[in-house]
Amino acid sequence: MSLPKRVIIEYDDGSRKETDFGDMEWDLGRSLAGRGASALSHPSVQPSKSFLLLRWKSGWQEVLAVENRQADFFRYYVIERVEEIGRLVIDVGGSYPELFLVRRLPGELESTVVIDDNGARMYRLSEKALLRSGDTTEHLFYDKNDDGCVAEDPSEAERRVNDLRSSLTRELSGRGLAIQDFLAMGIEERIPLLGEISASIGLRAMEKQSDLIGFMETLLGVP
Repeated sequence: MSLPKRVIIEYDDGSRKETDFGDMEWDLGRSLAGRGASALSHPSVQPSKSFLLLRWKSGWQEVLAVENRQADFFRYYVIERVEEIGRLVIDVGGSYPELFLVRRLPGELESTVVIDDNGARMYRLSEKALLRSGDTTEHLFYDKNDDGCVAEDPSEAERRVNDLRSSLTRELSGRGLAIQDFLAMGIEERIPLLGEISASIGLRAMEKQSDLIGFMETLLGVP
């Protein structure tokens, strides 16, 4: 059976939505494969990315990838209308920054770690300003242009990343695997294993499962 490329959902009114198969959650792809609807393929992991590790006050963590090898935390603010939605702005060195929406408890986001070719940098988030205009309220948590908004000591970011790396290696060890064993695996073996481990350590993808897999492989030294 050939590998799937896209998933098409057709509604009873004739409308359709499409998505790349590689962007689907791994468990959903595995479920389709189990029903004979597709050959089981791994998410399209692209290592030439930067990653954001988002942590909420509750300890909940999510991973987001940026399509650039260099990224800089530029601004984070929450717009409050009927509901609150966070805006995470990342400077990627081009003419326009990247904008990502944070929908899960945006006002409770505690920190962001940016990991790119320049290393890891951590930014703690706390409300700096409150702006009201009509029925809209803006909560400003970070702005690169504000002298009071700076990255934490580099050791803080390294500690956060190293703690996660240690959690990954402990999970591998608990399955009787060393990092060398993991690196020797084919990608078809690695992907479901990483899916199990991410669930065990409470690490989730904010948008795409391939972002999470790419981040975990980066921590474990996959070239």
